[in-house]
Amino acid sequence: MEEEDIDVAILSDPYRIQDNGCDSIADAGTHRAAILVLGKQISVSNVIRDNEFVSAKVGGYQVYSCYATPNPPTQDAFGNLLLRLEDSIRLVPRGTPLVVAGDFNARSAAWGDRVTTGRGDELCDLFASLQLTIRNEGSVPTFTGGEGSIVDVTATSDTVSCSFWEVLSDTFNYSDHSYVRFVLGDGSREQRPRVASTVRRWDTTKGIDPVLLEAGLLIAEWLNPAADHIGRDATNIADLYESHVRTACDIALKCKSASSSTRKPVHWWTPELTALRGNCVAAKRRKSRLATRLRRLQLDADDPGIAQVAGEIEAATTQLKACKKSLKVAIARSKKACWNDPDNNFVTIMLR
Repeated sequence: MEEEDIDVAILSDPYRIQDNGCDSIADAGTHRAAILVLGKQISVSNVIRDNEFVSAKVGGYQVYSCYATPNPPTQDAFGNLLLRLEDSIRLVPRGTPLVVAGDFNARSAAWGDRVTTGRGDELCDLFASLQLTIRNEGSVPTFTGGEGSIVDVTATSDTVSCSFWEVLSDTFNYSDHSYVRFVLGDGSREQRPRVASTVRRWDTTKGIDPVLLEAGLLIAEWLNPAADHIGRDATNIADLYESHVRTACDIALKCKSASSSTRKPVHWWTPELTALRGNCVAAKRRKSRLATRLRRLQLDADDPGIAQVAGEIEAATTQLKACKKSLKVAIARSKKACWNDPDNNFVTIMLR
């Protein structure tokens, strides 16, 4: 995400997520759906939490991150998830552009899979009823386990322009799901739904002092009395209250400093790790090509090459596991070496 300069990440079943209620938000259940805001100039508001999805207004979009387990506790669990998701979306103010994405563990030809399941039909019906457009393109599997499948789905409001959508199958990660990257608008920085560069963001991780907040509201009222705005229109009154809250937050909370959009690589990354990650990418590519070849051969159940390709896939899987282990060990070794070198890297970190 750092290398690709990603602004917003929609996460499904992450290894770990720390919900701070600000730029890192997770669902109310097991934290298997999350939204991570990396763009420092992007506003976050209207947070909605469910046990299986989380939503927030990120910039100009109401974004939903969802995760549906492949092993639900009851038969109607997936249908109940979709009902709660639909109820939540219908409460979003009319005209707000929507983005719904995540691992639904549902397959359908509507988003490029070769198989359509009952879950896929239910999800298609939901998107149709909400007038959401499926943005998946092509037939590259998003889940690389087994023979591969497309279970990660992206949908947006009809009014949202999606200029780019791609499965990053050649990008290595430790998951059996590939990253999906998409761009809203025309892809230029100027067209992305950002707030003004002078926007202030406050640090709420340490809580809000109610005494200071009350004092801030009193000062805001003294500086700009609401009585002076009696008889004004609703927009003017809303602007007044927003100004009051902003003044109170300036008094009660510390402002976050805006950082540069150019992100530096982590301090412990080395050329050796780049090479090892390249090995992982090559191994993953080989496994993906073999899986695609196997699917084609299986169209003819009597093809004698099926057994041979299946054996090659097994060998490729073993090689990929070995490459992942080598990279993981090297990363741990590099981090430890940096930690034990206080004269250089530690000082550099402290100065950033």
